[in-house]
Amino acid sequence: MLRSRNAITSRHVLLFLLYTRTQAFIFKGGTALRIVYRGNRYSEDLDFNGPEEIDPIKETWSEVTRGLDDFGMRAENRNDWTSEHGYSFDVSYQGPLYDGREAQQGQNPGRHQPARRNVATRRELVSPEYDDLRTFMLTVLTPSSSLQKRCGFFWSAENRAMLMTCGC
Repeated sequence: MLRSRNAITSRHVLLFLLYTRTQAFIFKGGTALRIVYRGNRYSEDLDFNGPEEIDPIKETWSEVTRGLDDFGMRAENRNDWTSEHGYSFDVSYQGPLYDGREAQQGQNPGRHQPARRNVATRRELVSPEYDDLRTFMLTVLTPSSSLQKRCGFFWSAENRAMLMTCGC
């Protein structure tokens, strides 16, 4: 249970630290659906849309990761890479009560994609599940935009044609 509490708390702390610095990142994906809209989908990745410039994104995430120290969590960004699709990284951490056991360590994968088209967003107040953090505001895809993005694969012309030829 401690591992899952650390993982849940660390995601909330990362989001808190990010969104108290900037609202330029649009939170999206399965974790956004669970945290913001209280969906039952479990996801570990923190997915975002945002600015196209990668260097300021890296700097923001470095600041956010350093901020985990203030919450008693030792952390670092690892496995970062950049491609034409965006920027990915892992935030590896040792939980606030780390005593050398693996159960008190973890990582949160993060992905950032440039916002190449306008999407519907809204500002949402997030109340963390635990008392570790105060309520905070973030920018997130609307539920309809999230659904449209998730189902977009099936609606593209070439994929509809592929589905038709296989009898789906």
